[in-house]
Amino acid sequence: MSDDVKVTIIGVPREQRLALKKACLLAGTSISAEMRSRLPLVIAQIEGRAIGYNELVELLLTMMGIVNLALDGRDEQARAARDEISVTLRRFRRQVQGELRKPL
Repeated sequence: MSDDVKVTIIGVPREQRLALKKACLLAGTSISAEMRSRLPLVIAQIEGRAIGYNELVELLLTMMGIVNLALDGRDEQARAARDEISVTLRRFRRQVQGELRKPL
């Protein structure tokens, strides 16, 4: 695919821009190609249909807490905690089932 999109990154330190260019070069891709491939996921994250990195970390830590509750024999509390995160779990499930998966 030809790279006919020029991406200008504003408000990012020069070192980060150079690191991004270097990473793309080493991976055999370009900034604009990466932006095009990731835009659907970025849009979905902004709209709240997809889980971003920080939200995913929080979900995983919560799941570890729920597992620890269950292992400690506190099943009722584990179920209640799981119910509290059911909406986020559904969003995550849709995301990993391919609805918003990054193309390979």
